[in-house]
Amino acid sequence: MVPPPPPQSATSRSKGPPAGESLAGASLAGASLAGASLAGASMTGSSSASGGGRQTFAAEELAVVLSRYDLGWLDAAQPYPHGSRKAPKMLLRRRTGTELTVDEADAENGEPDDALELEATGPDTALNAPPAPSVSPATPSHRERIWLLKRRAPTRGGDARIAFCHAVQRHLTAQRFPIAPLVPNRDEQTVTAVGKHRYELFEFINGKTYDQSLEATGQSGRWLAVFHQLMRHFNHTAEAFDPPTRGYHRAHAVDRAFQSLPTTVLTTDPGVDRIALGTRNQFLQSAFKQAADAADAEGLNQWPSQVVHADWHPGNLIFAGQQVAAVIDFDAARVRPRVMDVANGALQFSIVGGQEDLGAWPDAPDEGRFKRFIRGYDAVPGAVLSRAELKILPHLMIEALIAECVIPIALTGRFARSPGATFLEMVERKVRWLQTNAKAMFRAVDS
Repeated sequence: MVPPPPPQSATSRSKGPPAGESLAGASLAGASLAGASLAGASMTGSSSASGGGRQTFAAEELAVVLSRYDLGWLDAAQPYPHGSRKAPKMLLRRRTGTELTVDEADAENGEPDDALELEATGPDTALNAPPAPSVSPATPSHRERIWLLKRRAPTRGGDARIAFCHAVQRHLTAQRFPIAPLVPNRDEQTVTAVGKHRYELFEFINGKTYDQSLEATGQSGRWLAVFHQLMRHFNHTAEAFDPPTRGYHRAHAVDRAFQSLPTTVLTTDPGVDRIALGTRNQFLQSAFKQAADAADAEGLNQWPSQVVHADWHPGNLIFAGQQVAAVIDFDAARVRPRVMDVANGALQFSIVGGQEDLGAWPDAPDEGRFKRFIRGYDAVPGAVLSRAELKILPHLMIEALIAECVIPIALTGRFARSPGATFLEMVERKVRWLQTNAKAMFRAVDS
């Protein structure tokens, strides 16, 4: 492992390695549970998938899992259809005073955001971290408590992986980093095992979604830096933790996806132009390799690694106004150079899209948000990105964008509700822009 260089000031950058791195079928929607505790129920059924392919909880399954927790008398439970379709979630509500309807609670909490998911160093004050907004995770309103129950997706690893992710969250909680707290079960464990499934229960954070403002973007970058600083010396080798060490950079899964993608897309949509699809597939495959080569040429594989979030996007941050109230979903946490997180975050917080017509999506990212995200990161003392890291950001953004889109399209022929071939055309335009403007992007943040 290459030893880390000395910390940099906020006004200078090194030309070497990074600074400061050690580096939901059966649905319970609207089901009323008022006046009836679920404790002691038995499970005789199993979970199922909805017509859209999203996994859900069976009523018996829910009863058994909840019998493992001390939540008191629940008033209502409803599916929370966001995030991975393989990881069903359920909102559990218990009124604590004046009656509050589900609609009223939703109005207070705001609508969740479906992001374009293109899955101890001392107290915060020592890092000059921005203070967490005064949002109470345990009491979203004075009239109700809400929890979020989640069944982990089978592909998220076994018990050792869960133990690692929970250790990361406990470490962050101890350092007063804003996350959705894990709720222990009756056995004081933060994971509940029922048969082959594993469940987690979280306090539900009352907040809003990302508003795309420069202020919220800068805060998102700043909190990523705080996260990295707090995880710099986290002992991920303790207790036999064996976290993943691979990410989107040179991902073998992407190489395999390119091989099957044309067949999958043509099976889903036989009318697609085969020649154009093949040409686009070849271009993206080549662009993926070229971007990886460019990153490695700057020394990426020799830079120190540390625990990274690996899924830093707007859907995994909860806001109070334009301030970050909580960071969620640590299932993808792994050990990689921190710039992998920064590049993916810069992509996710600057990408421009959203219109139903993919052809209307502009090629370029939002320059203002791109710069503000990086400046927010640099604002945390000791976390200033090196010039070498800044130089490879566009290349890693290309890798992250291609990996995020090619893998699901190779599996299903589509990206969410969009036809795979149409979505890939948009991706190609964005990749070409990043290739052409890599140097300009570097200059925009190299100051």
